[in-house]
Amino acid sequence: MTKEKIKRKNNATSHLKDSILKRLKQMNEKRYNFILIIIFIILISMPLILNILNIEVTSSDEKRILAKRPNLNISMKDIRHLPGLYKELKDYKNNYESYFNENFGFRNIMVRYNNYIKLNTMGISGNSKVIIGDDGWFFLGEYGDNLNYLMNYNPLTQEELKHAAKILQERHDMLASKGIKYLLVISPDKASIYPEYLPKKYQQAKNRSELDKLVNFLNTNTNITIVDLRTALLKQKKNESIRLYEKTDTHWNAYGAFISYQAIMTAILENSPNFSDIKALDLLGYNITTVDGKGGDLAVMLSSSDFIDVNRISMIPKDEQKATHIEYEYYSIYGSSSMGTINDSSLPKAIFFKDSFMNVMIPYLSEHFEESIYIWDYKFDEDLIAKEKPDIVVTEFVERNLRLAIISQDK
Repeated sequence: MTKEKIKRKNNATSHLKDSILKRLKQMNEKRYNFILIIIFIILISMPLILNILNIEVTSSDEKRILAKRPNLNISMKDIRHLPGLYKELKDYKNNYESYFNENFGFRNIMVRYNNYIKLNTMGISGNSKVIIGDDGWFFLGEYGDNLNYLMNYNPLTQEELKHAAKILQERHDMLASKGIKYLLVISPDKASIYPEYLPKKYQQAKNRSELDKLVNFLNTNTNITIVDLRTALLKQKKNESIRLYEKTDTHWNAYGAFISYQAIMTAILENSPNFSDIKALDLLGYNITTVDGKGGDLAVMLSSSDFIDVNRISMIPKDEQKATHIEYEYYSIYGSSSMGTINDSSLPKAIFFKDSFMNVMIPYLSEHFEESIYIWDYKFDEDLIAKEKPDIVVTEFVERNLRLAIISQDK
């Protein structure tokens, strides 16, 4: 075989080899692209598949009730009546759209990481319910009537102030006729105690307080006892370096709750001469410590509680507490109620109509009463008062809820 033939043979072999390798490469590329397409289709279909199969992959991290799957109820009457059928189908379409938007598969994971990226790369909130302040401080934003209150968009009217004065004075007078003392306790929003950590546009709005307007009107037009806890907390903030509120929560911490408790007990004792043997608890009876924890309710609203490490202030009593606590059977849409008891008939009885702000101070307050009933509701329940026959009744509400707690009440 001549060299020329050998060369042609080698070239043909090489060409065949290159052709085969090229073909294999093309096949691999097609197979790779096909696999990518299949994976992509699976990924984009998973939320819909999970939704169809009704597999639960969302959670209530956002501190609200997500939309429920609607039912399509079409009767023969609806079929015969086209406008009724159209309305039923339209309502179902709108309700199902809301349900799907809030419950599609992996929604919570997507929300969580979207909020995490926004918070840690741009320092902004991924949820309008949360305002990101300075130095790691979170504040409540568009939640209920909070933003209207914070920005003073909806100032109290004279009619609202007069209504508040009327119902509170009527409560006071009704209780006084039975020998029962009445206190109105106002728990400040975090923004009222730490406005310096708010973004500047909110700081300017906080200079105009609707709470000041309400308190001044009540002091002028009623003789009820008002415990505005801003006074005690701002004084303590000025004199102490210990934080009074949780940075990533709407509520005060155990230390802020204790300072507030002391202010409440001071008012109770000043207005109740029969309680002269009772002494408020002292800070010296507690060890103040910090414990590691996860983010509070505002971090939960961002679905980022697990990502945020915080130092929580804890108060541990040096001596054993006298009061024991049990659940108190009382229906409320807001939360469960409880009762503290001490086996000592010489102590007074109390009923507290309250919100979540009082929860942390319950162990402190219960140390002074034979029975202390904590009703998680703003409703002033005269039947409960007649049944339990307390010596003192307290209404407590957080500042931003002043309309809900007082002005919207009918008695």
